[in-house]
Amino acid sequence: MAGVVIVFALFNLIRILKRYGQGGALIERGSVDAPLTDGLADNVHWVWGLFYVDRGDPSIMVEKRFGIGYTFNYGNRMAILITATFLVLFLSLIALGLFGLTGGG
Repeated sequence: MAGVVIVFALFNLIRILKRYGQGGALIERGSVDAPLTDGLADNVHWVWGLFYVDRGDPSIMVEKRFGIGYTFNYGNRMAILITATFLVLFLSLIALGLFGLTGGG
């Protein structure tokens, strides 16, 4: 039952993000000269309002559209390599813990 609830919640979260974007960026209403978010909500390079992908931008990290912090530019191969490395390490640690391959007696 818990699995059904989790799948339902994730499905609806993705649906909402795809429709409205992060912080409502897909429904932003501002003038052409002065958009509400000072141009950070340009949806050309944002996938689902979460992932920044711009192959023409050499930056590995860019400012988030809303809030404080940075996010990866997945148009840069180094950002993809960093993310893949962390995922492999994370999944390896989980596999070691699940299958008892820690080597301890």
